[in-house]
Amino acid sequence: RVELLYSNPESPPDEAGLELYCGRCHAAKIHFASIILNEGRVPSTSDAAGHAGMVLGLIEVLREELFPISKTDLLTLAYEHLTKLKLLLSDVPKPLLAAYLPLVIAEPFLKRFEKGYTSQQAEPASWHILWRMMRGSI
Repeated sequence: RVELLYSNPESPPDEAGLELYCGRCHAAKIHFASIILNEGRVPSTSDAAGHAGMVLGLIEVLREELFPISKTDLLTLAYEHLTKLKLLLSDVPKPLLAAYLPLVIAEPFLKRFEKGYTSQQAEPASWHILWRMMRGSI
């Protein structure tokens, strides 16, 4: 994944590099899962997958401190994409929603991280993740 981040190892990536990284590493997984769940047909959910990928990627960046961007800016960007995703999820066909289940950690993680928890402390408990997955709440 490092190759996706840095075309030039001497200069840190910018926001465009961050979006490229999140798209290639995370949005693609959501999109491909949607194709599988849609019996091989490409669904019209690429915008939702893109925002989902951004949220998941930003959580990873916050966990691992991969980019020299302020945590406040990363949190703001993650919340913006999470808000857009929530609006788009109503248009995602029900059989494809399983592709978005990895996002059940997003809101609890972001809220705890915002309160000043370390990335390890911000991780939701396993039971909380399972509970949110059973409820299907993103």
